[in-house]
Amino acid sequence: MCIRDSITAMRPEYISADEISEDSKATMNEIFVKEVASMDKPEDIKKKMLEGKIATYFKEKTLLSQPFIKDGDITISALLDKNGAKIKEVKRYSI
Repeated sequence: MCIRDSITAMRPEYISADEISEDSKATMNEIFVKEVASMDKPEDIKKKMLEGKIATYFKEKTLLSQPFIKDGDITISALLDKNGAKIKEVKRYSI
């Protein structure tokens, strides 16, 4: 099956989380640690907030984790699995 359609409205930087470099992960972790540290919250809440911020950030940056533009309840990964499809090529167009 071939899906030749707009599948997401976001601008993914990676296809999957496996492609994210350790340097990128460390940089974003550092940024979010500083952001959360400045909040007046208990440490256990800060830890959960940090985990959530990191997970959300990288979920938005990976194509397979993003919601399908025509059905936000399904991810791109689930859409591909459902249709027995694989990503062969990615092109991003911007106006």
